[in-house]
Amino acid sequence: MATLFTFRLSAVFAAIVGVALAFIPLLAVHGVESALALGVLLPPWVAATAASYTERNRDMRGVDLMLRTIGSGLLIWSIPVLLLALGSLRVRQCAPGEGLIFMVLGPAVGCALAACMGVWVAGSTNRPRVSPWIAAAIPIGAALLGVWAFYATPTVYVFGAFAGYFPGAIYDELVQIPTRYLTYRATMLVAVLSLTVLFDALWNPASGKLDLRGRSRSQLGAVAVAVGALGIVAASYWNGDHLGHWVSEEYLVERLGKTEQGRHCVVHMPRETQPEDARRLLEDCDFQVERARKLVGLSSTEPVTAYFFRNQNEKKDLIGVGRTLIAKPWRGEVYLQMSGWPH
Repeated sequence: MATLFTFRLSAVFAAIVGVALAFIPLLAVHGVESALALGVLLPPWVAATAASYTERNRDMRGVDLMLRTIGSGLLIWSIPVLLLALGSLRVRQCAPGEGLIFMVLGPAVGCALAACMGVWVAGSTNRPRVSPWIAAAIPIGAALLGVWAFYATPTVYVFGAFAGYFPGAIYDELVQIPTRYLTYRATMLVAVLSLTVLFDALWNPASGKLDLRGRSRSQLGAVAVAVGALGIVAASYWNGDHLGHWVSEEYLVERLGKTEQGRHCVVHMPRETQPEDARRLLEDCDFQVERARKLVGLSSTEPVTAYFFRNQNEKKDLIGVGRTLIAKPWRGEVYLQMSGWPH
């Protein structure tokens, strides 16, 4: 693997990334922000390296291809992680242990998954010049999907298969590892294991191709188990709103349970809100929006959607932030929590 040009190029890139992050205060140590940066930047290179290695070693066993490419991906991951560890000697770090866990859960798992994707892409095609580019495009596409999720949903946080965890709030020293993130990364590890087992069961080293014909009974059993495990991964994605992996607008409205519409506002509030309190909340929202529009001279008649959560804990659990009052202007939405005067 060390003689592969793509691997050496990826290792050099990883070292450059590590040095560059060391000079950015927010990213100079192990933490959620630097883990996100590595989760976005490294997996495309790891996937391309894995595809190139597979193209050159089609006579190897499937499990060996997987283990070697995953190992090389983790080696590429370790380069900037070690450089940032050295950088932490000169930069204050609040929670080094938790920062390292973010590094493992985010880019380490992402690089392992990217290696699997690279092997599968190369094994499924017979185009050595194209497969590394296709493999690299998969983590990039997944990152763009995460950007779209942030844009198109009420949530501030985003979980990415390769990138890991975007918490929504930057420069927040209180960002902790949520349980929902642990379950999400657990499904990614199941995906890595399942893809490895499935590839090994289908790979024919003699022909250098994926081949279901002529498989033994034990290999067909491995195929069935791996496909079943991948089915569980897919099911966890489709039920991600209930697991907290992502939250749709429909799920948010259902959780709150009560909706009132006024002249300028659509207010979603807890279902147990008393009618008089709901009316006052709606009137106050209408008043605030109308006053703001007059002050800035806006002629828009589009309603503002206001989500009122029961408390800051529920708000943090559903959209990713607690005490912080935020808005997504492009969605015409604001996110607040119920509280007494003078809130």
